Amino acid sequence: FRLPKEAEWEYAARGGKYSHGYLYAGSNIVSEVAWYDENSNHETHIIGSKLTNELGLFDMSGNVAEWCYDNSSFYKRSSQTNPVIQTKAKEGHIIRGGGYYNLKDRCSVSDRSIL
Repeated sequence: FRLPKEAEWEYAARGGKYSHGYLYAGSNIVSEVAWYDENSNHETHIIGSKLTNELGLFDMSGNVAEWCYDNSSFYKRSSQTNPVIQTKAKEGHIIRGGGYYNLKDRCSVSDRSIL
């Protein structure tokens, strides 16, 4: 087993080929699909208590943020298909999906951060 590459995570969070183009994984209304700063009481929640995305996946936009296989890096300007960024330097991992402690802006499927 391995962590998903960042591109794999985003494809799954967006709903894959069934995507409706939502801002969050499964909805444009963050509270329908994510536990985050304003609704979590600053604690994790049982998986499956919010709506799923188009692939039937829970909590891709909020509850706990998720590590990706890739190291931190900038995107290349050219188009890529499922790239993986691995460097020899000790750089942080890419984090995707919001957490129970994040503001809702960090819960969008396009948001990325580095740990």
